[in-house]
Amino acid sequence: LSADHPNLLSIVEMAVENDIAYLVEDYHPGKSLDILLREHPEGLPVAKKMATARALVAGLAYAHEQGIVHGNLKDDKVYVDGQRIQIGGMGLGRLDEGINLLEAPRLRQVVAYLAPEQVLGRPIDARTDLYALGVILYQLFDGLCPFLGDEREILRAHLDQAPPPLNDQVPPTLKALITKLLAKNAADRGNSAVEVKRALQEINGAG
Repeated sequence: LSADHPNLLSIVEMAVENDIAYLVEDYHPGKSLDILLREHPEGLPVAKKMATARALVAGLAYAHEQGIVHGNLKDDKVYVDGQRIQIGGMGLGRLDEGINLLEAPRLRQVVAYLAPEQVLGRPIDARTDLYALGVILYQLFDGLCPFLGDEREILRAHLDQAPPPLNDQVPPTLKALITKLLAKNAADRGNSAVEVKRALQEINGAG
């Protein structure tokens, strides 16, 4: 899969050992997006934000076309080196379904990017990736994730709270797209990143 798209890290090996699944990916010399954003608290240049968004959406769209769900998409799975922007960890991030994380005694996940259906332990699909994509795009263009606080507060916010309005520097069409991706109901987000790719192309064309 990953070797076939420039915005996905190539997978060298996938295996299961002692009931633990793992993958080995190509080395990426750049920085993960979380580090890059911390190093630029004032925000990345607009052109860099748009290039990152386009690359992220393109890689995810290709994966969804192949029937692959990431399941654990977040800022530290996006690697940036100059013009090369790639997603890692593809396909091994599916959380254990059937576990309501609000009732779990101990969490091992980064909760800021979890879709409502993941919080509730329901089955996930490509639309779950769209929610995480929405969080990353919100973070990319606004500077912070939409929901902040401790783990339980963030989990509850995914279920019950609307994200705060994006800053006024974000174009209205892009705001609308990100807001759609952050819909609580998976059916309201669209079906896959292929649709998001088309919408982003229209936004770029309008700009």
